[in-house]
Amino acid sequence: MKPTFFFSACTLLTLVISLQSCVVGADLVKSTNYTVTHEHRVNLPANVYSPAASQLPMFDKKGEKSIAFSMTNSGENDDNDPNPNADPNNIKEGITTQDITQVRTFSLGGGYALTDQLAVIGNVQAGKGSGSYKPYIESWNLTEDLYSYEYWAGIPLGWDEYIGGTWYSNEKFTTLNEYQRIGKTLNHSYRYFEAEAGVGRYHSQDWVRAGFYGGLGYANNQFQGHLKRNGANQVYGEHKASLFKMYVLPAVSAHKGWIECGASMKTNFMLYKLNAGTYADQQFGAEKHPVVMLEPAMFLRIGPRYFQVQLESKYLGSVGKAPFPTNKIFTSVGVLSTF
Repeated sequence: MKPTFFFSACTLLTLVISLQSCVVGADLVKSTNYTVTHEHRVNLPANVYSPAASQLPMFDKKGEKSIAFSMTNSGENDDNDPNPNADPNNIKEGITTQDITQVRTFSLGGGYALTDQLAVIGNVQAGKGSGSYKPYIESWNLTEDLYSYEYWAGIPLGWDEYIGGTWYSNEKFTTLNEYQRIGKTLNHSYRYFEAEAGVGRYHSQDWVRAGFYGGLGYANNQFQGHLKRNGANQVYGEHKASLFKMYVLPAVSAHKGWIECGASMKTNFMLYKLNAGTYADQQFGAEKHPVVMLEPAMFLRIGPRYFQVQLESKYLGSVGKAPFPTNKIFTSVGVLSTF
C-alpha cells in the first residue's frame, strides 16, 4: 500500500512540474469612462439650551447648607470623514455626514435651609468650546477597461509534442484620469451662561427626603453654527440667543448609610429670544417663541453628607416641537457637600 501511494504522489508531482502555461492573446472587449462623486457634509447644530445637573440639596433640618460643583456633557462629535487627507486612491461614492453636537459645561450650586420646612437654592453654569471642520465635494474621473485573455496550458510529451488546451478569462482594469476636490472651512463655537434661583419646601423623614422648589432663571448662548431662522433651515453664522424661564422642581430621594439615590422632574416655562442678523447677504429679524422644556433626571450620591460624589443622568424634551435644536441626553459628575 505504501509503495503504491508513494509512486502516485511522485507521478502527480512530475506532472505538475512538467505543466507549462502562457497567455496566447488579449482582446479589449469594452472601455467605459465614468465619474464617481462623494459629498461630505458637516452638521453644526446650535444647541441653544444645555441644562446643568440639578445638584438639588436634600435637606434634613434648619440651618443646613449645601454647595456643589459638577461637569455636564451632552452630545458627541463624529469623526467619520472617510477621506480626510484627500487621497485620490480612496474612492467613495455617495453622501456622508459629520455631526458636531458635543457641549461641556461646569456648574456651581448651593442652598440654605431657612427653617425646618423652607429653603432657598441657586445655580450658576458656564461653558465654551470651538473647532474648525471641512465639508467638501470630491470626484474621480475613471476609465474601466474589460479585457478577454486566452490562456494555454500543456504537458510536454516529446521534443515538439504537447498535450493540453486553452481557456478564456475576463479581467477589469481601472485607470484614474482626474481627481478634483472642492471644500471650505466652517468654524463652530459656543459660549454658554446660565443662572437661576429658587425657593421651596423640603421634608425629611426616616430614610426619605423630598423637596419641591420653584424659581426664575436666565440663559444666554452665543454660538457659531447652523440654526433654523424664520423658516429657513441650516442658516450658518454667529447667532445670539437668550432664554428667560420660570421653573418648578420636585425631587425625592432614599438614603441608607453613605448611599443616596433619587429622581427629579424639572419643568421650565421659557421665552426664547433670538437676535436679528444678516447671514449670506440675507437679513433675518429677531424672534420670540414660548416653549416648555421637561428635564426628568435620576441621580446617585455616594459618601458621607459632608462629601458626596454625585452622578446624574438627565433627559431633555419639549412639550410640542422646540424652536431650537438641543441635545437629548445629559450626564453629569461632581461633588456635593451638605453641612
